[in-house]
Amino acid sequence: MTNDCKECNGAGVTVKFDKTHEIFVREDCITCALEERYREQLFKRLSSSLSKASVERLAKTLAGLVIEISSDEVLDRLDGYSKSKEYDNMFALISVIGEMIK
Repeated sequence: MTNDCKECNGAGVTVKFDKTHEIFVREDCITCALEERYREQLFKRLSSSLSKASVERLAKTLAGLVIEISSDEVLDRLDGYSKSKEYDNMFALISVIGEMIK
């Protein structure tokens, strides 16, 4: 489900008139369902491809992406977590960043 969907405006459902029963029915948005399926398949393909890359290369790529999209405040927190070796907090914050850009 995306906010850009022209079918449902991001609601995930469309309302259509059922001529047989003469009522309005809510149906899952096919456009959103197809987009979700595409994203899931792409995630699997990318995960499979990236699993063949070296750990160092993946770490550098992730670090570069995080630095590019993060605010100065978030970068300061990540720097602190990195220096104090608080890896769980660092990954939790990176996960939140990932959720925010969706």
